[in-house]
Amino acid sequence: MGQVQAIPESLCSVVVISFRIVDTASTSFSLREMRLEIDDLQKWFDLNEFDRVEDEPRLPPEKMLETRKQAVEDHGKTCFGFVLESEEQTVGMVSFHNIGTLLNIGKPIFCDVVINPEFRRRGFGRQLYESGLDRLRELGFDRCVVGVREGNEAALAFTEYLGCSELDRQYLLTIDLTTLSDEGIATNADDTVQLFSLAQLRDTDPQWREKLHDLSKAFEKDIPSRVEVSIFPEDLDEFEKLLYVEWELDLDGSFVAVIEGVWAATTWKRTAGEDWCYHIMTGVRPEFRRRGLVKTLKRAGFAWAMRVGIRYIHTNQQESNLPMLTLNRQLGFETKSCYILLEHQFG
Repeated sequence: MGQVQAIPESLCSVVVISFRIVDTASTSFSLREMRLEIDDLQKWFDLNEFDRVEDEPRLPPEKMLETRKQAVEDHGKTCFGFVLESEEQTVGMVSFHNIGTLLNIGKPIFCDVVINPEFRRRGFGRQLYESGLDRLRELGFDRCVVGVREGNEAALAFTEYLGCSELDRQYLLTIDLTTLSDEGIATNADDTVQLFSLAQLRDTDPQWREKLHDLSKAFEKDIPSRVEVSIFPEDLDEFEKLLYVEWELDLDGSFVAVIEGVWAATTWKRTAGEDWCYHIMTGVRPEFRRRGLVKTLKRAGFAWAMRVGIRYIHTNQQESNLPMLTLNRQLGFETKSCYILLEHQFG
């Protein structure tokens, strides 16, 4: 991806677009820029609640605000959006951001559009989406990536209306650790495999960052995907920022398998809720595959989670990576929902 710019001044101010919409009932609607303040993040959270799937994890507005402000103010990320309002009602909102990682398909940005059910099917979704395209072009982006839950026919029709095309499908998987037997968390690693947490390695190995970066770049190119994958920066400082600032890795819950001194495989976790966490990534060097290391590392993560009082582990898995999707299900993960990933090229 190309470099992007932050726009902190506009993110912290109210910008009223120079036109108003009047519907057939003579109701006025105003469009303004979303603020990085708790009131607007609470509105965003409330609108998403209309379509929330019960089992899906969701960060509270306060944590969303903290994450977005840090990404923009400290790390130069792009994050902005617009709010459409009628009198004292929030009609809908749109958010554009490149926080986290994106598929390497040109210069993409994530886009989310949410509309109050009372105001759907009246063209407001497209109005919100198109409100940000000129700025995105100025910032160097050429396409939006959106995720629509499978079965949401209205939203899929909307993306078709925008001219989006399908990239992949992403499954939300969840495991309830209280359902596992002792066998379900046994690592079963052979004597040649040593397991260490990243916290241990950080404290004992001065070259831990370099070794983790080298391991990550070794497995990155073989991650199955329907588009080109480029996740980890070449620069070591940028790599560390991605892992520990953007992804907020829990070093105690993330592990490395070492074989004869070689960092052979790794798995990463991010603690998010009081009794749940995210599983972010598992990767193995090509020469160490087919030795059961993925299963060993995931089970080590299960055991750690149980020790610290975590009950649920959530993870996202793309359909194009069928081997990992199958293995997760064998380990006890259940599919909670499926999202269709689509892109719209506007450049």
